[in-house]
Parts: sequence; C-alpha cells; structure tokens
Amino acid sequence: MDFNKKYLKYKNKYFKLKNKNKVKDLINSKKIKVIVSRYNEDISWLNKVKDFVILYNKGKDDLKDWNAIKLKNVGRETDTYLNYIIENYNNLPDICIFTQGNIKDHYYGGYKYLLKLGVEALNNGISKPQKNYPSTGNFNNMEKFNNYKYYDDKKILFRDWFEKNLGLKYPKNITYFGGAIFAVSRSNILKNDLNFYKKMLKYVSHDINPMEGHFIERSWYYIFTK
Repeated sequence: MDFNKKYLKYKNKYFKLKNKNKVKDLINSKKIKVIVSRYNEDISWLNKVKDFVILYNKGKDDLKDWNAIKLKNVGRETDTYLNYIIENYNNLPDICIFTQGNIKDHYYGGYKYLLKLGVEALNNGISKPQKNYPSTGNFNNMEKFNNYKYYDDKKILFRDWFEKNLGLKYPKNITYFGGAIFAVSRSNILKNDLNFYKKMLKYVSHDINPMEGHFIERSWYYIFTK
C-alpha cells in the first residue's frame, strides 16, 4: 500500500501529525491491524487503511467488500476487542489499533488519528490515555446504575470489580481511553495470559449493554500496563 502523501500535509486545529517518518514506516511495514467494532456505522472513513482493517460486524448487513467477521450483538465494543485478542493471541501483529465504527463520536482526524495512536504504541507500548478524572464518579453509585445487567445478576461496584479482577488497588483518579479507542503493542497484550481475556469475555457476553462493558472500558489502560 502506497503511503498517502496528502496525509502528510493534513493539519487542522484538532489534529496535527507528528513523527511523519514513523507513521510512514508503520504503514509500509504492515506491522499493524486496525480492529473495528461496528454495528450500523458508515465505515468509509477507513477506506485509506482498508488493507489493515479487521472488521467485526454486529449489524445485519454483510459488508462483503470488507470481508467482515460476523459477531452477535452483545458486550459493546469490549466483546469485539476480546474476541480478536483471544482468536489471535498466538499470532498478534506488532501493533493493534482498536476503534468503534464511528470515530467522530469521540475524536477528530479519522483514520489519521488512529495512525497517530499507532505511533504512540510503537514508541511506548501503548497509546496515550485521553481521560483522567476522580474515580469516585466511575460507576460507584449503585442506585444510579441499578437497571444495568450484571454478570450472573450479581451487582458490584466498579471499585470492587476492579480490585477483584485486576489485582490492583483502586486509584484515586481513573486513567482511561475515551470511547475505548486506543492502540497497544503485542508485548503489552501478552502481559496477561489467554485465560484472563477469556474470563473478561464471559463478563460481557451475557447482554447487549452489560455493566462490565463499562467497567472494562475504564480498565483497558490498567489491563495492558499492570
């Protein structure tokens, strides 16, 4: 795939490309995969990086031009990401870039923004988190989230779930990837064994919008850096 020169000139107040040569090397080396969790979103914004896209489709259309992999519509994007990791655990690319089907809900820059994340992961093992705020507000009010579906119908606060499953002390401020859009290296993914990811998948595969899907969205950074 030829590197798009127009991409190198892309600038606006929301997105400025840095490390141009590293982005070019990343693309030309084909060391990356862009894993997309889609329901019914328009994914034409990914056409320029189609060669690197692994598309999981939870919608009703077939998307034959993309060789989409059909998945049951459960578990939010977390279910998609975990399915990819589990299925490819022994054959992961150097860099995995994970995204939802419509990036505009969260960030400007389209596919260029994803490649920026890829360079960050190439340099540091993981892309830079975009969110950080006091952890007291993260799903720790049981009354507010009483109507969500929980694994085995066992309601649990995020802080308790976090410490139980990650083996880490619950932080004063939660650092996470907004919109569950991030990039991570193979070596960081392999910090956890395969059974860990299978366990996480069980937590989210029971409902279309499980509470644990929100928990894991706010835990990805810790999962890959612990």
